[in-house]
Amino acid sequence: MADTTLFYAIIGVEGVFPVDIARKKLVGHVKKSIKKDAKSGLKGIDPHNLQLILAWDGRSWLKSESGNVKQLRQGETTSVIDALSQTNKPLVETDTLEKVLEGTASLASDQFHVLVTIVSQTKLK
Repeated sequence: MADTTLFYAIIGVEGVFPVDIARKKLVGHVKKSIKKDAKSGLKGIDPHNLQLILAWDGRSWLKSESGNVKQLRQGETTSVIDALSQTNKPLVETDTLEKVLEGTASLASDQFHVLVTIVSQTKLK
C-alpha cells in the first residue's frame, strides 16, 4: 500500500504536522495516527473525539504559505478556516482515505489538507 502524507492542524494548538498513512486505510486509522503523533496537543483526548475536516475549498487545497495556514501554525483561526470547518462535512471513520480524497487535487508538500477539531465527550447514562 502506498503511503501518502497529509498535513494537519489541531484547531487551537500551535503547529502544522504531517502524518503518513496508506490511502487504503480508514479515516478512523487517520484519527489514531494523528492522536499518536500529536500526544502533547491531544493529552486525555481519545481518537473518536477528533473530528477531521478536509481543507479543500472545492477547487484547491490551502497553500502552506498562505496567511490562513500561518495563523493555524500560531494556534489561531481565520474566517476562511472557520468557513471550511462549517461548510465541509466531517470525515466518516468508516470511509477510506482514498474515498474521501476523490475529486480533490493531488496532494503535495506545499499544501495543507486536514483541520482537526475536538468534539466533546458524551457519557452514557
